[in-house]
Amino acid sequence: MLQKLSFRSPRQFVPEIAGGTTEFLKVDGKRLSTLMWESAKPIAEKTLQTCHIQGIKYGDLDPNHYGFYTVQDAIYCYQTTEQYRILAETATDANIKEFAEERQKSYERYTKNLFDNWCIEDPNSIKLSPELQKYINYKSEILKSHSSAYFIVSNIPCVRLWTWLANQLQNRLVGAANLYSFWIQDNLSDKSALTLEDFVDKNAHALDINEAIAVYKRCMEGEFEFFALAGKVRYFLQEGDFLLPGDRLFSENESYQLIYQGDGNLVVYDSSNGKAIWASNTQGTYAWRTYMQDDGNFVVYTDHAKPIWSSGVYGSQYKGSKLFLKNDGNLVIYDTSKNPIWQSKN
Repeated sequence: MLQKLSFRSPRQFVPEIAGGTTEFLKVDGKRLSTLMWESAKPIAEKTLQTCHIQGIKYGDLDPNHYGFYTVQDAIYCYQTTEQYRILAETATDANIKEFAEERQKSYERYTKNLFDNWCIEDPNSIKLSPELQKYINYKSEILKSHSSAYFIVSNIPCVRLWTWLANQLQNRLVGAANLYSFWIQDNLSDKSALTLEDFVDKNAHALDINEAIAVYKRCMEGEFEFFALAGKVRYFLQEGDFLLPGDRLFSENESYQLIYQGDGNLVVYDSSNGKAIWASNTQGTYAWRTYMQDDGNFVVYTDHAKPIWSSGVYGSQYKGSKLFLKNDGNLVIYDTSKNPIWQSKN
């Protein structure tokens, strides 16, 4: 029997924080936590398309990369433990002090389990990726230069993003025996995120709204860069690759994205204004998948495996062809000699 690859993350444990008012400060009818999430949701959506998260969904994430990520995450949690220790020692608010102490304990338990099972004797001997080290350094700077509430703001993106990702992936796993299904199940609950968000909302009067949003977005970017260690997003499809409803393909400059929508339509959007510049016009069908076939044909299939649209270019001579979304929004299939054999722009 396969064992789980990691222990339950401390992101799923947040002690209750007392204090603050019972009223939530609202800006234009919205709570601060909502404003922060809305500002950073595009980053979350980009994270969903990273090779790491897509690999969890399809079950084909390289186990070596998962191991690398988990060890890196263990050191991240180890350093977060130290940050909470400092917060517990320096916080003047008794409620925040108690919260930080409990949070420190949960991270200590998690990192001990990981260190024991991944044979990490000296955490300082593990070299962090530049992206992760930059993220950790930023949170340390927030702890030093801002009030305690801002440090709690800096920790919300982590718990909110993991929960959001897990819920996006739920029931969308490919394969009944997906090795990574435990990651989704372990991160479905949003109780931890809600606890932190409620605290920040109750104490929003003590925060500069714009600064809080800036801190939140910067930490969401840190999460994205961490997940992107296995590859940021998909820029092309090769033979055998496919898109499920909700999946995206990006241009290298990320100015354009191809989305296979839930209504069955395959659409290229301009990311700057959200306008559609090309579509397969297959909306109203039962979306199943789009498939880059080994004969060079790119095909949209319904849930009965019925083809309803294709590039119309195929043959044994096109084996090994790849589909790219170019930086001008043009969708192009290239053969192995890098000659275009089909494109969306005439």
